[in-house]
Amino acid sequence: MRNYYIQKKTVEYFENEYNRLVNLLKSAPDWITPAEAVQNTLQRCLGVAEFTQPLGLDYGLAESLMDEQRERCYKLINGA
Repeated sequence: MRNYYIQKKTVEYFENEYNRLVNLLKSAPDWITPAEAVQNTLQRCLGVAEFTQPLGLDYGLAESLMDEQRERCYKLINGA
């Protein structure tokens, strides 16, 4: 049960970060470039993924979540 809860909260955090990035890029601020915004999002997600692994999140799952998040975020700025 604990591992499921950690997994669920990690996925929720990644989704929230993605949604915040989408909103940030829509408003097109002049104080950050889109590439910097994506890197900041990915760094925060990586921190959460690393933090949750000792708590029970499987490394393979964390890696796949990060890969998926990376692809989604880069698609926002590359227009793919």
